[in-house]
Amino acid sequence: MAEPLSDRICVELARSKYCSGTEKTYLPEGCLDALVNEATIRRELSHSLAFLRSPEKELEFIRIIAQHAKKVFATAVLTKVGGAKIYKAINESKITDKDLPIDETHTFLKSLGKWDSHQFLIHQWKFLVPIFTEGKLMYDLEKETILPFMEVGGQQKEGTFGIVSRVKIHEAHQEYFSNLKDRLNHIAVKEMIATNAVHASDELSLSDVSEAWKKEAMMLGKLSEIKHDNVIQCIAAIDKKDKYYLLFPWADGGSLQDFWENVPRPPLSPKFVKGTLIQLRGLAEALKTLHDYKGGVASFREGAGADNVNSMGGGIRHGDLKPANILRFMPQDDNDIGILKIADMGLARHHEVNTRLRGNATTTRFGSARYEPPEAEPPSLKPTSRLYDVWSMGCIVLELIIWLLDGTKRLNAFNDSIQEHVQNKDPPYYEIKDSAGRGKVPRVHPLVVQYIKRLATEPACAANTALGDLLTVVETQLLVVKLPPSSTGVHDGSASATPVDFNEKNDGQYRASAAAFLQSLEDIISKCEHADYLRTERGQQRAPAIHPTSNTASSGTVDFYWNP
Repeated sequence: MAEPLSDRICVELARSKYCSGTEKTYLPEGCLDALVNEATIRRELSHSLAFLRSPEKELEFIRIIAQHAKKVFATAVLTKVGGAKIYKAINESKITDKDLPIDETHTFLKSLGKWDSHQFLIHQWKFLVPIFTEGKLMYDLEKETILPFMEVGGQQKEGTFGIVSRVKIHEAHQEYFSNLKDRLNHIAVKEMIATNAVHASDELSLSDVSEAWKKEAMMLGKLSEIKHDNVIQCIAAIDKKDKYYLLFPWADGGSLQDFWENVPRPPLSPKFVKGTLIQLRGLAEALKTLHDYKGGVASFREGAGADNVNSMGGGIRHGDLKPANILRFMPQDDNDIGILKIADMGLARHHEVNTRLRGNATTTRFGSARYEPPEAEPPSLKPTSRLYDVWSMGCIVLELIIWLLDGTKRLNAFNDSIQEHVQNKDPPYYEIKDSAGRGKVPRVHPLVVQYIKRLATEPACAANTALGDLLTVVETQLLVVKLPPSSTGVHDGSASATPVDFNEKNDGQYRASAAAFLQSLEDIISKCEHADYLRTERGQQRAPAIHPTSNTASSGTVDFYWNP
């Protein structure tokens, strides 16, 4: 005796479990055709259509199902609806798979009892699972839609707007990034749960996560046009009415912050230093690409007026660059830093440069305090420019140099020393001091200046060395308080103002642009062919090879994508 079709369907069902959702089951794409065809339909209905007393009518009905209503039929079979009821419901309602999903008002359900109707409305979603395709970012789905995700490694991060999980997408439901499929076996799913309340401690002006998701999704849509190797690419943005999801490639090496914590004493070899410089160049180029983006504000926001658009083009400021927001994709060997990518444009933390041309532009602080520049200090009413990110990169690069030369323990001690000095959580690398006749004036924090001078005495940071030149770039181009005079144009509320475009090499008087930072890195890398230029002496015993304190690739416990 042939196995019932309902049992055969159940055998093929796959499990769906991710983020905060409960476990569900669904039929993977491609299975239905093998399960539901003229032969199996005839077998399932063999004793139910005798009342027709017409082989021709039976065949006609079977072919209607096989050609137009396989999902309807499979759902009815799982619901245990009898063949006669199936015939009556389909014949009278003329329902096809294109009509799914249906609700309780659909005429198809009139021939079914209340329980069967209820079960049909539930089971139909097992056959309506989306396929993620290359070139499509936005997915507007019903609340009940089952996503073809299976969680791997457990829940990762929990914050105000939701959680992030590592999942695997069923292979039958992915047709994206065909050249990277092997890389995307695991993905990061960032789930945002809609709520009308915002925690006061989050300092966010958004009162609704739905609006936050829309803003971030629109920005990610523009970022998908950039396709830079050192910028994370969004795979999909999903609206499920009460929950919202963003899908990204899984960073198997965690974040740069994770790397520092898990490798407390890095291998300071010429190869490792050069690889690090190459990745910094990639990040600088990515930042320049974001800052130079010419898409225009109208592409980002609905209802954007002409007063928002600068004739010099647009530009995207990240606004929250920090080691936790720079992801690391695993290298081919342990003596390599891997591929670093800028991630987490942030909920309401990304701002187009063009929006800063309005006099009422927001001044809310969204970045992490340690990496914020002096111009973010309240009660300043000046919105921020692209040079905000350059200061943040200066903080990151300085921390990177400290980690390379002194290790994680001393890096943490350095940051703790600033905290003790100003008695503030995660204090920035600057301080505000009263100056006679000038009011409160910002300056690079003396402890930062002191540590830079100490690093400069290391053999690896001597004159005409790669790390020495990189340290000079940090001191004279990145961690510079004074902004170029033209940078006031992005602050003064004038629609005709000229944005910062400080592309010439900096003399140290003003903070440089991402373009100038990139050029300096190009110059440094061009000298790396000389062996003496890649000096790596620490002035003490060389550190051992990488031996992470935890396996970031498999433990499932690292901050791999999102730092809420």
